[in-house]
Amino acid sequence: MSRGTSRTTQQLHAAPTNALFVWADNNLDYPNRLAEKLNRLDIEIVGPSILEYGAKRLLGRTLSAIVLDHALWLTNDQMKGLEIARTRIAPTVSEGK
Repeated sequence: MSRGTSRTTQQLHAAPTNALFVWADNNLDYPNRLAEKLNRLDIEIVGPSILEYGAKRLLGRTLSAIVLDHALWLTNDQMKGLEIARTRIAPTVSEGK
């Protein structure tokens, strides 16, 4: 995976408050250090495995947003989990009008 293009930096910087950020793999050291450097400790960084098995690990949660890293490739099972996870995003005030 190439680093240094600043696309992930831009994504983390622009992510909504308290977003769920799905990193490209389950090694979360780099994105966590980057989020800390950007002072974005509100973002929960997870690996794509959170989307497996119908996103069961997200049951009972309400999300503000889901941001997918630009280098992320999802399996079919993870794509289905993403569809389910997106139903857990709370509408914003502007969407509720």
